[in-house]
Amino acid sequence: MDQGLSSRPQISHIIDSVLDLLNIYNERFEEIQEELRVVQPREAGATLMYLSRHSEKQPTCFGCPHIDWKRTGLTGGKGEKFLTLRRITGNPVMQVRRQGRFLDIHDQVQALIGEARDLEAEKKKFTKVLGNLSRMISYRFDVPEFGERLDLYERGEILKEHIILRLNDIDHSLQRWSQELNELQPGTFPLKVFLAFRRCSRGCDFCPHPHWAIYRKVRGESGETKIEAVRVEKPLVSLPRNPKDPEKVDKIRSIVRNVQSLLREREGYSDKVSSLTRMYRAKFELAHR
Repeated sequence: MDQGLSSRPQISHIIDSVLDLLNIYNERFEEIQEELRVVQPREAGATLMYLSRHSEKQPTCFGCPHIDWKRTGLTGGKGEKFLTLRRITGNPVMQVRRQGRFLDIHDQVQALIGEARDLEAEKKKFTKVLGNLSRMISYRFDVPEFGERLDLYERGEILKEHIILRLNDIDHSLQRWSQELNELQPGTFPLKVFLAFRRCSRGCDFCPHPHWAIYRKVRGESGETKIEAVRVEKPLVSLPRNPKDPEKVDKIRSIVRNVQSLLREREGYSDKVSSLTRMYRAKFELAHR
C-alpha cells in the first residue's frame, strides 16, 4: 500500500480545475452586476444584483461571493424623495419592470438576470460538494485562525492539503490494521478475515482500493478442494459465534469495526471527488457538442 501514500495529483488537479471554473463564474457575476447598473436608469424599478461575502469568521466558504437581488424604490414625503433598496423574494426575472424607460431594455435586463441565475445554479452544484469536503476535514482538523478573508485559491490550497493529509493518514492506519489482522490470523485457512487491496485500470489517486475478503474452500473442476479468497461486504458475519479463543476473536472484531469506520470515511472522500470530476467533465462535454 505504500504506493498509495502520495501527493495524489489527480485530486489536486480536479480541485484546481473546479476552482478555475468558479473563478470564471465569479468574474462573470461582477460583469453582470456592472452591466445591470449601467443599462438601467437610476430610478425606482431597477433590478440590481449585489455580491456579498462572508466575514473573516468564515474564511473558507467556497460559495462566496453570494448573490442578492434587490429592487430600487422611492421613499420620502411630498418634498424630497430618496431611492431605496429592498430585497427581492422569488424569481427576479419575473419582476423586471417593463413600463416607462424600462420598456426598451426589459428583454436585455431579463437576459442578464437569467444568465446570472443559470450560472449561480451551476456554481452551487460544485460549491455544495466542496462544502461537504470542507466539513469532512473540519471534523478531523482544527480550522486555523487566519484573521482575514481568504481568496478562492487560498481556500482551495487548504482543502487539498487537508484532504490529502487525511487520506494518507487513513491509508497508513489501514496498512497497520491489515498487518495486525494477519498477525492475529497467521496462515491461510477457511473463514480467515482480511483486507485485500485492488488496483483499478485507471490507476486513480484512491488506488489501491481496500475491501474485505475471507478464505473459503471451493471445489475445482477436477474435484480437488482448494482455498480461494472471496470478497465480502460484512466481515463480522464470518467470525465464529463460539470461538475456541474468544479473546482473539474479540480483538479481530474490534479491528474490523475500526477499519469499517475508516473505509466509510475514505469512500466519502472518493465519492465526492468522483462527483466533482463527473460534473466538471459533463459541463465541458456539453459545451463542445
